[in-house]
Amino acid sequence: FTAPTHPTNPITRQTATVLWNRSITPAVFRIGLSCQTGYAHAIAGQFVMVRPAGQVTPLLGRPFSIYSLVRNSGEVTGIELLIKVAGKGTGRLSGLKEGAPVSLLGPLGNGFDIHLNDDRAFLVAGGIGVAPLVFLAETMIAGGFPARQCELFFGGRSADDLQGCDRLSRMDMPVHRVTEDGSAGKTGRVTSRVTEIMTVRRPDRIYACGPWAMLGALAGIAESAGIPCQVSVETMMGCGMGVCLSCVVHTRDPAVPYRHVCTDGPVMDSRLIQF
Repeated sequence: FTAPTHPTNPITRQTATVLWNRSITPAVFRIGLSCQTGYAHAIAGQFVMVRPAGQVTPLLGRPFSIYSLVRNSGEVTGIELLIKVAGKGTGRLSGLKEGAPVSLLGPLGNGFDIHLNDDRAFLVAGGIGVAPLVFLAETMIAGGFPARQCELFFGGRSADDLQGCDRLSRMDMPVHRVTEDGSAGKTGRVTSRVTEIMTVRRPDRIYACGPWAMLGALAGIAESAGIPCQVSVETMMGCGMGVCLSCVVHTRDPAVPYRHVCTDGPVMDSRLIQF
């Protein structure tokens, strides 16, 4: 089992500037950051460590998948993040105004290994895990992958959890919404909807990001069906560079029983991980 590998992109630590901070719901917002350099070759699935500049707290940055690239006249001039308020760190970020300085480290980790020659792909997101999949979908479609053959399965507890995918619908990409309480789309779990549609349209590959339990269930479904599956793993992180050892996951490889999500991932072959 191996993690996706890509040409090394230079990691930079810089002070970025807030371009916009737009609330989608009281708990979810999109923040655009103007970057001096380093993101023109960022890969879908990579992440950044972010904290407000010049503040003592939070002491450590918070990890966020890149949601989209900001372009000006075709040139990449920044990144956009999709963030859900979950504590003091994300709460402080939600209050940043246009022009505020932000400490930014990235791009970090390994992204998705994209196969543009596939006939059909399923993208499976749970809640805020949709962020790297939006970047992935934009990358695939820009690379010539037919939008109608790239389907997003988006699950959450309620409609409030299904935020951030509107631009994909506007790109003519099929979006299957699933909520556990039935407040939006189909009622149930997103993995059940994936299994249902697989009997009608079998994908060549599955890409996913979301809660641990969802990824574990999806990994089992994909392995049983013999479908390659890449998962972007979400864990707590302290440094983002493999030093603090706070983001290790147990693997099925006896030769390398543990992997760092920040440096070996966050995107990994689902067969590698011991869920």
